[in-house]
Amino acid sequence: MLPETGAVEVVSLTIPAKHLALGEQVGKPGKCLFAFGIRNYENAAQFRFFMSKEPAATLEPKLSMMGRPTFFFGLDNGQNVSMVVREVPFTPPTTCDRTGAEP
Repeated sequence: MLPETGAVEVVSLTIPAKHLALGEQVGKPGKCLFAFGIRNYENAAQFRFFMSKEPAATLEPKLSMMGRPTFFFGLDNGQNVSMVVREVPFTPPTTCDRTGAEP
């Protein structure tokens, strides 16, 4: 259950920034391009998705403290989904063999 104010993080995704850079990107009609604001391509972009009942006008300043609010859309049930992007250090994952043991 969602609170009346604030937001609940429902999922996050972290992608190395070097995998987001493909040179110059050109939009097409009906296709939007987002600038994620990652400055160091050795870092990662963390995409965090939030659900809330709070209107965007009052929620966005709160989300801005955690990163860069990128989009907000309302659902038919009165709830909202927001995405916040922030730059985080990238630590490559440790590889494991099939048993899950580290090499």
